Amino acid sequence: MKEYPYVLHKSVLLIDGKIANWKTGKKVWDTLSAAWSSRQPLWSVKEEHDSIEVHHTSKEVHSTEENNAFFNDHEWFKQWPIHERFKGFKPY
Repeated sequence: MKEYPYVLHKSVLLIDGKIANWKTGKKVWDTLSAAWSSRQPLWSVKEEHDSIEVHHTSKEVHSTEENNAFFNDHEWFKQWPIHERFKGFKPY
């Protein structure tokens, strides 16, 4: 049984302002190194890019309903387009 409350996070790794990878869960990507070490994009990190950055948002949840709502809400991710070379399950 889960003990409430706890904090959940949504994180994105952006390459050239587009989602290259993303994560929702208890661990946050609060630095670029955390995002790279957790889930590397499927192309080489040696490629040249205009920018590489991470963003995250967090919320304290107090019930199973709030937990599920946080995981099922994909609106926050929609502020960025998906990178052309993204592969896998997209956030929206």
